[in-house]
Amino acid sequence: MKIKNLLTLIFALFFSVISIAQNKVEIEFKTGEDDLRGVGTPEFSPDVNLLFVNKPALLTRAFNRNSTWPKNSIRKIAIPLDTSIVIGDLLAMELSRKHTNSSSPTTKSPDNWDIDRIIVTATFKKNGKTTKYELLNSLSNYPKLTPWRLTYDNSETPKRFDFKRNPVLLTGTQNWIDKFPPPQKASINAIFGIGGDDLRGGNDNAKIIITFKNSTKKLTFNNLNNSTQWNGFTEHTAYKQIPSFPEFTVNDIKTVELWHTGGGGMGADNWDIDKFTLTITYNGQTKQLVDKTGAPIHRFSGDTRRKTFIVE
Repeated sequence: MKIKNLLTLIFALFFSVISIAQNKVEIEFKTGEDDLRGVGTPEFSPDVNLLFVNKPALLTRAFNRNSTWPKNSIRKIAIPLDTSIVIGDLLAMELSRKHTNSSSPTTKSPDNWDIDRIIVTATFKKNGKTTKYELLNSLSNYPKLTPWRLTYDNSETPKRFDFKRNPVLLTGTQNWIDKFPPPQKASINAIFGIGGDDLRGGNDNAKIIITFKNSTKKLTFNNLNNSTQWNGFTEHTAYKQIPSFPEFTVNDIKTVELWHTGGGGMGADNWDIDKFTLTITYNGQTKQLVDKTGAPIHRFSGDTRRKTFIVE
């Protein structure tokens, strides 16, 4: 093969991998009272199978990577999608766990897992633009799809969760009927998943600051927890309207800063955050600015009282 052709192939494969990585399905699990044990054996590691319309299924084995997911914790997995997949191709997902020896239980204690909630989103990037959809939110369905308990006895039979045929748009441009939307359509919606260390409240509160690419102006939202305590492994939603601020679009946003307003020193409040999402709606356009999960994403302690997220 000529060097020129080889280089062309390498570049094509490189950009193909990048493109594939940009399109993805993300599945968020909230564990209930019974944890998912990470013990390094396939018998305790669940699998997820993505189902498509007229396309082969996509199986991801041992998606917890043999790690323990504690009770009431929030964890997220990402599954890359091929560039040929479009939103209408996504049909459903199946959860199961393949036993290494299905004729008899393992000699170790069989693991059970309670799932309190499942949220599934799909992200597509094309020509520099991002579109993100919510395919499934198990608690908003009727009848509710969770809680669900994965036991040794039922785990080999796949549990199917169908996706919405009209998915919710999380990021992208919406077609508003009115050309000049009223102020109440300007808002943020934040979701906080607290980790193992709580947010105390009182003078120790959550604050969000939004910064912009070509302006020193900022949007500040103080005391999102209303001075109340947020206990460990709980989840909270904060909704705030945006004041009149006509000089920007959602694409002008540069960073989102999450602050813990408490001080340092002896007796300072520490705070672990395992999940943080922030969605903004402004002048007919909706964009999810932050969507992060971790164990934790960040620990606010001592003088480390700010976590900055770069907006893509």
